[in-house]
Amino acid sequence: MNASSKATDHRIDAANDNDVVTEPPDMDVRAALTCVAEAMGRHIVRQHIRARIAANDSQPWAIFKKWGNSASVWIPASVMAAAALHVDQAVDVREEGGRVVIEPIRAPVYDFDELLSAMTADTFPDDVDFGAPIGKEVW
Repeated sequence: MNASSKATDHRIDAANDNDVVTEPPDMDVRAALTCVAEAMGRHIVRQHIRARIAANDSQPWAIFKKWGNSASVWIPASVMAAAALHVDQAVDVREEGGRVVIEPIRAPVYDFDELLSAMTADTFPDDVDFGAPIGKEVW
């Protein structure tokens, strides 16, 4: 099949998996090949998902989706619960060794006695004179 007959057909069968990509009539060969590659990529992902389901793989997993100019990922509820995460919680996202690491940002927990014991004479503020009492102030 040459490029001109492909342009009039407007359909590409991707790996016989009923994944048909429709091309606009003015699509060039490079764009058509990009469509085929994307369809084949989706086909490979579907095969991987089917294999995991067939193997009864209970390991939680997710798929990145486009969200504006960024990507988003749906995190399974079981993972959220195990990590003690909740919706709208601030997290730190970074890359380490080719892996995406997501860690919750938690408020620090302070121990009053520990903080008080860390104070020295240098850390106590000087006495501040606020002037004479005004009105009904009693000091």
